[in-house]
Amino acid sequence: MIVTDFKKHGITKFTPAEVENTGATLRDVQLRLMLTLQAFRIIADRRIGLVFNGMTTGDHKALEHPAGLAVDGYFFPDEGAVNIPEVVEIALLVGFRGIGIYWNGSQFSFHLDLRPGYGFWYGSKESAGVGDWTFSSLFISA
Repeated sequence: MIVTDFKKHGITKFTPAEVENTGATLRDVQLRLMLTLQAFRIIADRRIGLVFNGMTTGDHKALEHPAGLAVDGYFFPDEGAVNIPEVVEIALLVGFRGIGIYWNGSQFSFHLDLRPGYGFWYGSKESAGVGDWTFSSLFISA
């Protein structure tokens, strides 16, 4: 199901304009993603900014982005530091299966998606908007 009327579906923590400001059109974003993202925001009890080109538009490796099942977001820095284990815990609790934490050169952000299997990664970039990305596994097993 595609999101068109947020309030009709009980989505009160995000507005259609916030989604459209990422470059996405509402018809391309799945209702399941928005409901899961709202649950994440409620449990985290923090505002979530949506990254420009972080939903259905932009250059992404995750196939869930163009399918309307992925989002890149961030916590607002004025509300405190990012607790990475807490982000992962809440994301899993609400149903996200693809979880990426990344440093974009200026702040920590996160990728959340509704893929069928699990995937956990960490990425970093030396400076915002410049240079290559470095990726690694978020969890290292012994």
